[in-house]
Amino acid sequence: MLALLIAVLGAIPDAEPVPQVAVHFRIQPVGQVAGASGPVTLRPVVGDGKPLTVVVDEHKAVAQLPAGSSWQLEPAFVGGWAPQEILTVPQGVSMTSHAVKVWPSGRMHGALAMADPREKMPEVIDMQIVSLPGTRNDERLPERTVVRCSVKDARFACIGPAIAADIVVRGDGFIPHYRWGIRIGSDASTDLGKITLRRGASLVGWARAEEGKIDPATARARLRRVIAAATGGPNAERLQRPVAETPVRADGFFQLAGIEPGTYMIEVEQPQLAAARVFPIDVFRDAETKFQGILVLKKPLTVSLVVEPARDWTDSPWHITVFRAGDFSMRYDRAPVFDGTTDDGKVAMPGQAAGMFRFTVSDSLQNPLAADTFEVTSAADATHTVSVDLLRVHGALRYGSEPLQADLVFGGAFGARHVETHADADGTFATVLPSSGRWAVDVSSGSPPIKTTVAVTIEADKDHTAKVDIVVPENSVDGVVLDEDAKPVANADVSLASAGSHVSTRSSADGRFHFRGTPAAKSQLHASAFLANRSHTTAVVDLAVEDDSHLGPIELRLQRQTEMSATVVSPRGPVPGARVLMIGRAGLQSPIDSTVTGLDGVATFHPPADTTSAVFIVSPPGHALRVFERVLDGQPLTFDVYQNGGRLEIDIPPMDREKPLIPAIVANGMRFLVFTELYQWAAGHGVQNMAAVGAAGGTFVAPDVAPGEYRLCFGPPTLTSTANVDPWLGAASCATGVLAPGGTLRLAVSPAVP
Repeated sequence: MLALLIAVLGAIPDAEPVPQVAVHFRIQPVGQVAGASGPVTLRPVVGDGKPLTVVVDEHKAVAQLPAGSSWQLEPAFVGGWAPQEILTVPQGVSMTSHAVKVWPSGRMHGALAMADPREKMPEVIDMQIVSLPGTRNDERLPERTVVRCSVKDARFACIGPAIAADIVVRGDGFIPHYRWGIRIGSDASTDLGKITLRRGASLVGWARAEEGKIDPATARARLRRVIAAATGGPNAERLQRPVAETPVRADGFFQLAGIEPGTYMIEVEQPQLAAARVFPIDVFRDAETKFQGILVLKKPLTVSLVVEPARDWTDSPWHITVFRAGDFSMRYDRAPVFDGTTDDGKVAMPGQAAGMFRFTVSDSLQNPLAADTFEVTSAADATHTVSVDLLRVHGALRYGSEPLQADLVFGGAFGARHVETHADADGTFATVLPSSGRWAVDVSSGSPPIKTTVAVTIEADKDHTAKVDIVVPENSVDGVVLDEDAKPVANADVSLASAGSHVSTRSSADGRFHFRGTPAAKSQLHASAFLANRSHTTAVVDLAVEDDSHLGPIELRLQRQTEMSATVVSPRGPVPGARVLMIGRAGLQSPIDSTVTGLDGVATFHPPADTTSAVFIVSPPGHALRVFERVLDGQPLTFDVYQNGGRLEIDIPPMDREKPLIPAIVANGMRFLVFTELYQWAAGHGVQNMAAVGAAGGTFVAPDVAPGEYRLCFGPPTLTSTANVDPWLGAASCATGVLAPGGTLRLAVSPAVP
């Protein structure tokens, strides 16, 4: 066998030799250079080949080099200076030439100091030398021209080209120092002054004004942390404060130094110009990040909103409120862009930057009849028109078979569009709505005491009128809230939630609570209270509420909530500003807790003491949205997130108002992604699904979600807890696919109508 192997190897022909190319080196002087000469060392870029040396002077020097090979040239001239560069030998020729540019020699020196006296002073520092803008191409230095300076007794000195240039002083792991328009002398050494080295990360970039010039007296560059959409509270406010701020030079350059690694947004502002913002920007530890583009401060726009008709249904002026959204989240500015009335239905808002705006149009009775968002990208789409269709509605309200006098809120008290009206003693009411369709109606009555929500479908006739009868089920849910010692608890928050309704009340002095007229549905009941400076909550009770059922008395026993922590971590370290939503395994409605991570990436939760596991939806800025399922055993949790997200596209079919279906997303097994979280996540990435998906359906887009298997299902509106997941999935129509890192997954389902 060995002999056979030797014979076979012996039969393999020798590889053909690589052709050699004669490379002629010559000196090309730049400026006043005379008599420059010296050795040029050629080091192979690839492989372990030995370096070669050629001596270049006024005569040509020749080296035989393999075709296609690459070499680093290291000149060491006398009477001139030449930069290091890379030479790639062409193929298909037998001879070529290469000009070594030589500049007059110049000298630089200066003093070094350490910001941290415990730091050891480096033995060398590097000077990156950049030709000034406007320099002729044949006199420009190669990009990334660097000279090395030796350091001795806290002073540095080095030799480079004698030119006017911009200089960047760099030390390994130290924040770079920029020197602009430095004249490097040939007769006398140029003093660069004292340079203090400080460790840390930095970010540099350039800005320009679309019209006019950058004003260094007023232009400012700021760096802000990006926090996930739909987060609030003191922690969120603290995280959004500027991390670093600096003036912008007249030429547009700025440097933000001494910052922690993380994901940020750059913001450049100047009065009378619209701000420029960029996200995400990743900053790494002890390194400089360069933003490669240019932030353009544009001429501000006049954003206009036109309401049709020009006056409300009482012939009074509309009241219009407009807010501007943040550029990289759905956190709207606290102060409205406009808040007031208009006689002609038109509002002009000058001085605005392009972006997302949210408006509310209310009538003279303070009923918000229209609310939506619109995006402005340029002057061409800076005017938005909204039509308010007025539908006159009348009808009767009953509790069971009896007339009911009550206050009504079509759309719900907290709905973006809602209208308040009143049903009199015989139950009759009349109002105006902005559209037909399915409406949630809040019903509040003093006698009998009823606070509930009823869903109705309103259909308009050809005269834009509609009649609807609202029937409140004649049922009840009663109970008592007790503490851990079985004593009644007053003023506890008691919630009764179903797939289409959520009502709440407070317990009385004897701990008792009552619900009347709640929708017939599978529902969940629970209570919470703050006792002895600690949060308490009860277990979730599943109920089957019928139209004529009377459930109770139900005992809800409060228990102390525990405190637990979770850290969101990326390969670069903790992730601040991440929104983390916790869903207890007892149900999809509750217990729920959400928070935002602090500077240390830590989120704190307060689940009920008997919660043994939970699902966590983590929305980390600059990283992919991920879902985790964890056992809660009292130990701190860690959520690892990465920048490997893909794009999830979900086809939403037209919905039947009479037989509605709900969508659900299962991520990597039995982990549910809540659609409201997906919506907020998409909005924080500039995707406005509300505008793309309407009653006729459309495509819901969720960018930058973690790779893995996703399952889209449409089923009946009965999914209220994880306990009924399996039967719900059995009645649902589903589609499954795998999202690859950086890829796109489109899921489409043709749901069967139940």
